[in-house]
Amino acid sequence: MARDRDTTPQGRSAQTERRSSQQGARRRLGLWWHRLRHPLATARWFAALFLPFRVRRSLLRLLRPIRRPSFGTAVAFDAFLGGRAVSAQPAARPRPTVLCLSVIDWQLRVQRPHHLLGRLAARGWPVLYSGTELAGGAGHVRLDLAELAPNARAVTLPGARRRSIGEDGITAADVRVAAGAIEQLAARERLGPVVTFCQSPAWRTLALELRERSGWPIVYDRIDLHRGFSTTSASIGEEDRRLVREANLMVATSECLASVDGDTRRPVLRLPNGCDPEHWTATKPAAELAELPRPIIGYFGAISEWFDVDLVEEMAISRPDWSIVLIGSTWGTDVVRLGRPPNVHLLGERSYSELPSLASAFDVGIIPFRRTPLTEATDPVKLYEMMALGLEVVAPSLPEIARHGDLVRCADGCQQFVTAVEDALAGSGEPVGVEQRRSFALKNSWDARADVLESALVELFPSVCIGIVTYNNRDLNALCLDSVAAQTLYPNYEVVIVDNASTDGTAGWLREEVATRRGHRVVLNESNLGFAAACNQAFGETTADILCFLNNDTVVTRGWLSTLVQALTESPEVGLVGPSSNGVANEARVEPGYDSLDDLHAWAAEFMAAHRGESFSIPMLALYCAALPRSVWHEVGGLDERFEVGFFEDDDFSRRIRRTGYDVRCRRDAWVHHFQGASFGKLSPEAYERIYEANRRRFHAKWRSDSPGGE
Repeated sequence: MARDRDTTPQGRSAQTERRSSQQGARRRLGLWWHRLRHPLATARWFAALFLPFRVRRSLLRLLRPIRRPSFGTAVAFDAFLGGRAVSAQPAARPRPTVLCLSVIDWQLRVQRPHHLLGRLAARGWPVLYSGTELAGGAGHVRLDLAELAPNARAVTLPGARRRSIGEDGITAADVRVAAGAIEQLAARERLGPVVTFCQSPAWRTLALELRERSGWPIVYDRIDLHRGFSTTSASIGEEDRRLVREANLMVATSECLASVDGDTRRPVLRLPNGCDPEHWTATKPAAELAELPRPIIGYFGAISEWFDVDLVEEMAISRPDWSIVLIGSTWGTDVVRLGRPPNVHLLGERSYSELPSLASAFDVGIIPFRRTPLTEATDPVKLYEMMALGLEVVAPSLPEIARHGDLVRCADGCQQFVTAVEDALAGSGEPVGVEQRRSFALKNSWDARADVLESALVELFPSVCIGIVTYNNRDLNALCLDSVAAQTLYPNYEVVIVDNASTDGTAGWLREEVATRRGHRVVLNESNLGFAAACNQAFGETTADILCFLNNDTVVTRGWLSTLVQALTESPEVGLVGPSSNGVANEARVEPGYDSLDDLHAWAAEFMAAHRGESFSIPMLALYCAALPRSVWHEVGGLDERFEVGFFEDDDFSRRIRRTGYDVRCRRDAWVHHFQGASFGKLSPEAYERIYEANRRRFHAKWRSDSPGGE
């Protein structure tokens, strides 16, 4: 999802001219409109540029009694925490929501979606699981209160009318109704970033609409050759081919499914099925099978159109002394002939919890599938589950079965099947033992599959490096890092902390913290290099797609980073973006409606919801929090280290970005609390004034040819 840019000199020049001509007038109008709407913030900004330090300080002292608390002092910081100690243990990292547009209703039977999504949910990815039917006459998403599994809940999507998406497909009217309702749900539940996990091509148009509206990436979990089912709609094959091309990530259970129309060049995630070895650990055989004559030849799973009834009937007739046990639903299949041989036992559908006990009574497991385009593309889950029980398995030489080699006895046709079962019963030419089969199942666990899938989901999002510069203020540092861990829904980020020779024990504390916080690194400077140099250090330590400044005296709120990244990925003309805040001296400032940490997040959620999608051009973004593409960082250059310690490096940086032709924007629907001046507040008034005035002179000398507004 990283943006493509022409990095040649000619390309950059053309891009700059094009951006400048398109954005110049709009930016100036927007700038002065916001200056008119925010006169106090505008006055503060001009005062910071042109008034001497002593005059500004006197004005602030006069105004301070009538302002709300700024949270900038130690007393205000303690009051903001509400008397609570800063957490010593980092919170678990939250993850984006996974919206599963399913191929099977959750309650029907336990299959691949339950295993993969259940494990993602347990790892912090909230799962919303849609049924396969749209509810007619409803304008909202029904969200079930009861959990399907920990952190996983069912949703019923509305449509223009009630319909089964597998059989009837989905219309443009259905898409409009469902997409609008999902947007409302996302806003109401504050979902943040969402991955659309599509398991049926029938959902294609809805998945595309959600990506168009909200930027949600599409994962197509291609678990079957959908056009191979007799019950699917006539258009399903074309929808399948189009979704393969349009998805952000395609996941395939088999080599056949990974190759579309013979094209193996397209990168896909090959993720076979698996099993839960602990669940399938052999238990005491079910009592109801104890009286059956031995040997017991068994199968469990759906008995449907792909099941070879002819083969099983012939096998039962040719070996009347065998007990053939079939467990599974027979819906949609003519099994009258299977009832004729007395040694065939149809047990019907059984729960997932019952299957290990029943199957552990088998002497040999069989997978009697017909050879069709559907089964040629199938990777049978039951193969892994039978292996976990240590069973010998006889199955046709379908591609995804034959690739396991000696672990499976492959046979085609009744005579080969009977011979293979007899060899298995006799241990004749047994290629591998029970422990080898169980070891195979252990290596192919659903946990291992979830590891791979989770990594792939994270990679759907451009990588972000959050650079934090610290200098003393250990409690503020802890509050900042804890808020990042607890409130950042964006999955693909790292944190690089540069400490500027703290003297209060911060350096040692940081060494311990990064050891316990995943994706965190620390650089410890032997002297205070200043803010600009330390930021340049932090971003020199990463190859991330997006760079994000974050002061150590901040507390972030839910979804802050996702909103900033969205602003950059949706609008290539944006070169720098920042949030709204209580603690900034320009148009990005909003008077806060909270006085403590207890109230911050609830107030911020309401504020961001009320301003959803709002942004505006701004002449300068203070770098307490701001994000930009790495390509812009390289094009513009890092922070100017001549602005020693701090002050005016952010004014300079914003001007350079705008001069290059990019827009600088503030997002109203992202909120970061800023204590403001935590590090500079430790300077003496004389040192503060000296540094401020020196950097102000440097700034004006550098930009002397520009007008006061930088326009």
